[in-house]
Amino acid sequence: MNNKNQLPQQWSFGLRLLSPAFVGGARPNHEAQLRLASLRGALRNWYRILVGADAAAGMVPGWPQKLLESELFGGAGNKQGQGRLLLSFAQAPARCTGGVNTIKAAALKSRTGLNYLGYSLSLGNNKRVAVDPDRAGEITIRAMFPRGIDPDQERLLLATWWLWSHFGGLGSRSQRGFGAFAVTHWPDGGHWPPEQKSRSLPELPLLPEGADLEQSVTTLGEGLERIMRWVEELRQQTVPEMPKRPGASAPSYLLRRNDTRFVVWGGPQKRGWQDWQSALDAMGEAMMEFRRERGRDGFGFSTLDALTHGESLPHAPHRAAFGLPLTYYRKGGRPQTLLPHGIRFTRAERMPSPLLLRPIGGPEPIFMTLLRLGGELPGRDVATQARNRPGYMPAFEHHTPLILDTFLQHLPAATGRTL
Repeated sequence: MNNKNQLPQQWSFGLRLLSPAFVGGARPNHEAQLRLASLRGALRNWYRILVGADAAAGMVPGWPQKLLESELFGGAGNKQGQGRLLLSFAQAPARCTGGVNTIKAAALKSRTGLNYLGYSLSLGNNKRVAVDPDRAGEITIRAMFPRGIDPDQERLLLATWWLWSHFGGLGSRSQRGFGAFAVTHWPDGGHWPPEQKSRSLPELPLLPEGADLEQSVTTLGEGLERIMRWVEELRQQTVPEMPKRPGASAPSYLLRRNDTRFVVWGGPQKRGWQDWQSALDAMGEAMMEFRRERGRDGFGFSTLDALTHGESLPHAPHRAAFGLPLTYYRKGGRPQTLLPHGIRFTRAERMPSPLLLRPIGGPEPIFMTLLRLGGELPGRDVATQARNRPGYMPAFEHHTPLILDTFLQHLPAATGRTL
């Protein structure tokens, strides 16, 4: 190639499905199939988390053109086209239909916590099916770069892959533990010319099979620190001062220094669980208990009572940080729902939480990891309003202790750190 800094190469990633992936496409009640388009979309999202949505979109002066999302992943805008990254399956996963290699969402109802995390999958007419992790086998994905990539692009793409494979997932409810993968094979740079051998590939630690809780915390912490350092070095070279908060283009979460926290939880005994069902069930039960205990949301009265009687709230409920919409139920009464308020949400009713949780490890033991990202927070940076009712509840104060961090501290024997 003309540019000696461009590195033509191919990576190969081995993955094992840890929890059911609800990847149904147009017929989610009848079939589930792992698709490259879903993976590409997930990687795009984690790239925005890594560098910031505005930087990825080219809205931050000084951020390099070569590191725009459209340059790496492709785009349909003016002067955009195919991105640097091309994906393919080494062997196409079989389409799962008619109960073959699938799990039905209705099966989640047998466990309260599991059903809680899988809320909506079997709600109403939904009868979602998922790829069964016990039957999926190992999945090998090739990442190819026919146009080559330079060292900066390489680092950020590797960081994106690492973040997705350790904290992300695919499909519905992936932020609540479904569609999670474990890495079985990481690229070794074998497709590179010897003089261009990657120095970044071995710098990202991988969870060893059968890792205990302390090993998991150390590995994830080292990986996050390394990735954040890469991005900080790039910003120092290109952008003197990044925006403190994402711009008004879209709600966005960030992997940001002093505003990101993660924990690994293995239950009160720190031993983890034998299977994904037990791990997600325990996680759901813990979250249910915590939210039930905080039904007053920082007020001296019941939020549901106030909403039922049309009374105004002094500020957004603290529990809004777990994501909007937020619905309050009472047996025999009418549900009351809070939505995000603001011009960006005129036609949207959803603002997800910056708290991501998923299983890690396996085959045994399996632990739960929880990542609380920085950036805009429902209720703190975005006000709330009741559905079909005028007026809104102002955002609560920034100095208010984050209920999400309180929840992380509430988990018995959880271990982690603030980055």
